[in-house]
Order: sequence, then structure tokens, then C-alpha cells
Amino acid sequence: MRRLSSCGSRLVHHVCNLFTETATLCLDVDNKNNNEMAAALLFSLLDILHSMLTYTSGVVRLALQAQKSGSGGSTQAAEDLLLLGKPLTDLISLLVPLT
Repeated sequence: MRRLSSCGSRLVHHVCNLFTETATLCLDVDNKNNNEMAAALLFSLLDILHSMLTYTSGVVRLALQAQKSGSGGSTQAAEDLLLLGKPLTDLISLLVPLT
């Protein structure tokens, strides 16, 4: 789990940075030449974000089902993953102005 946490933390950091840079490109009204490139990059980043959040929801769902069924499964991995992914949910403030 420590390795996942370390790699996951770096991945989340990089994805958040890429979203910030891409949002800046998308909102730059002075440079219309970057719009197509920024839109393509944003689409790819949204696909990555969707995959990361889908994975997280699957892990959380399994942990909750195990807890509900009483099989004694630990929810620690799911909790760690949710904490690790918190910056991803904070991206909403960057994405709303782009709509």
C-alpha cells in the first residue's frame, strides 16, 4: 500500500498540475491559436480523471460491500485512496469556468 500511496500521490499531483496548466490555456482569451490544442488536452485529461475516479469508486464500493456483509474486510485501503484523491475532487473549481 505504501508504494501505491507514493506513486498515486505523484500521479494525482501531476494530473492536477496538468489540469491547472490546461485550464490556463483554455481561459487565455488573448491566444485563440491554443484553443484546439487545449481542448484536445483537456479531453484527454478528463478521460484520465474519469478512469482514476472510476477505480477509486470501485475500491470504495468493494470495501463497503465487504463491511456490509460482515466479512471483516478492512476499509483502510479505500479510506487511504479517498484521501489520496481529494485534490482531484478539488479540480471542480478549475473545471466550472470552462463550461
